[in-house]
Amino acid sequence: MEIANTWGRLSVPDRLPEIDGMLAATAIVHNLVLVTRNTRDVARTGVRLLNPFEPLPGG
Repeated sequence: MEIANTWGRLSVPDRLPEIDGMLAATAIVHNLVLVTRNTRDVARTGVRLLNPFEPLPGG
């Protein structure tokens, strides 16, 4: 239920694509890093992101 509530909060005021929102909410609730190439859609959620196709910061 906590993931669903977080997903709902992330979708206000601008709705997220369903899968992106669900993945971001799951990562936030479980304190995980979301690994995705599509960082644009979820960047505004505040979830920690890792794009495996970009160099690591400072690396």
